[in-house]
Amino acid sequence: MADEIVLIKGPNNTLQASTEHDAEIMRGWKVGQAKKIKAVNVSPRVLKYHQRYWAGLIPLTLQYWEPGHLLTSSAERKTMRSIVDWYRGQGFDPGPLTEVFTTYELSVTAKRRGSIDIPEAGEHQLHRWIKEQAGYYDIERTPDGLVKKLHSINFASMDQAKFEKFYDAAFRVCWIHILAQAFENDENEAQQAVTNLLALA
Repeated sequence: MADEIVLIKGPNNTLQASTEHDAEIMRGWKVGQAKKIKAVNVSPRVLKYHQRYWAGLIPLTLQYWEPGHLLTSSAERKTMRSIVDWYRGQGFDPGPLTEVFTTYELSVTAKRRGSIDIPEAGEHQLHRWIKEQAGYYDIERTPDGLVKKLHSINFASMDQAKFEKFYDAAFRVCWIHILAQAFENDENEAQQAVTNLLALA
């Protein structure tokens, strides 16, 4: 699969990575390795989209993402949350039950961690997860059952409305699952943190 990065022309015909995401891809290339590059003009609008996502939202979310912290599946966690919600709806104090599930989850995690090699956090894995959580996929039928085929996200083909729709959905996923706790439910503070990262890019 071809790498897709955005470069900005600097002085003396040099090309500079437009974000740390692009620089990281370039660092993966071997010294002396030849690369055939097809240059496509990127408008200031598209560059802004690219940087807002890859130099703003993605690195901010990576700072607070803890992959492998818990090794229970989303289905397992959803079931436990549903039971707690039902228990609360019956008028009972959900505190003790929540403690039981927390203890159980930590126990399962400890057991699974011994048999699973947990990879480091990565922006590409985060990007794929965001697309899936935001619903940017098609369902395909295979002999093994239904699978999700993630959409390719091409900022160059997006107008302002489409980009804002994607970005808002991506931010919402990051906010709900990762950033809300880190920013004590102050969404504006998280948005400002994205802006601050862009100023450093």
